[in-house]
Amino acid sequence: MSWAGSGDLACGSLEAREATSTHRAEHAVTTLRIEHAIHDYEQWITAFTSYGPARTNAGVRSFTIRRPVDDPKYLMLDLEFDTANAARGFAQFLEEKVWSSPASAPALAGVPRTRVLDVM
Repeated sequence: MSWAGSGDLACGSLEAREATSTHRAEHAVTTLRIEHAIHDYEQWITAFTSYGPARTNAGVRSFTIRRPVDDPKYLMLDLEFDTANAARGFAQFLEEKVWSSPASAPALAGVPRTRVLDVM
C-alpha cells in the first residue's frame, strides 16, 4: 500500500479508502482556496505576513502556499478553518479590506479567485 504525502491513499483496498474517508470526516476542516497572479513573490509574502494577526483572529488553523513549477508569478493559497462560515467571512474581509486597495495588496496582479472547499 502506498500513501501520498497529503495523507491521501494512493492505492489500496476499498476498506482502507473507507477508513481514510471516515478519519477525514472526524477531523474535517474547511479550506478557503485563493488563486491569483502576483507581480513579485517577496513583496507578496511580506504583505501576507503582515496579515498574520488578522488570519489568527479569523480562525485560520493553518495555511499552505503553492506555486506552479512553471509560473512563479501565480500562486494558490489554502487557508484552513473550522467552518465554512468562517472561511466565507475571511474571504469577505479580504475582498473588502485588503484586495480593494493596491496599498493593502501591492503584489496582487488581477482579481483573486476564491473557493470554499470541504474534504470528502
